[in-house]
Amino acid sequence: MLDILRRQWSFDEVVQGLDESNALFEARRCLSCGNCFECDNCCGVCPDHAVIKLGPGNRYQFHYGYCKGRGLCAAQCPCGAIRMVPEENREGVEFSCSQCDQGRRCVAY
Repeated sequence: MLDILRRQWSFDEVVQGLDESNALFEARRCLSCGNCFECDNCCGVCPDHAVIKLGPGNRYQFHYGYCKGRGLCAAQCPCGAIRMVPEENREGVEFSCSQCDQGRRCVAY
């Protein structure tokens, strides 16, 4: 960091960058927004056992036949990798979830 006199009378940079320890700390920060990093939160909160872990590096599979559309998995996902989307039945009418009053639509019917 520049001393106070040089900061007052020059256009040199005040902050010169990161030292090695700060650079290592910044490099360890999570930069996986929207990318699943297999934290298992979705498996742990799903009461319907609709989230199936496929093994290290293979992420998860969702069993839509078991899913009731509660959205707990999406709410617990720390990186936003799970998104709830409305699904229509064969006649084109959406079903409301009878299990909760979350305002979401069921993905299973």
